[in-house]
Amino acid sequence: MFKVEVIRFNHSEDFQEYKLSEHSFIYGKNTRGKTAFTIVIDYVLGSSDKLIYQGLDNIDSVEALLKNEMEEIKMAMIWP
Repeated sequence: MFKVEVIRFNHSEDFQEYKLSEHSFIYGKNTRGKTAFTIVIDYVLGSSDKLIYQGLDNIDSVEALLKNEMEEIKMAMIWP
């Protein structure tokens, strides 16, 4: 089983990177991107659902670092 170590959202020349620990909490006010964040995590872990959600429309690409005991996978996803 892989765990997500890092999620990075890219937009033009700007980016926002999130490092996740073994126990990470996502919290905040309404309409701040919590659901969009969990949809991206679900996607990088293998969901076949499309990355279409309000809040992801201004993101150019997402990078993720996945690890398990034996290997490390760096992946990048780009969408229109």
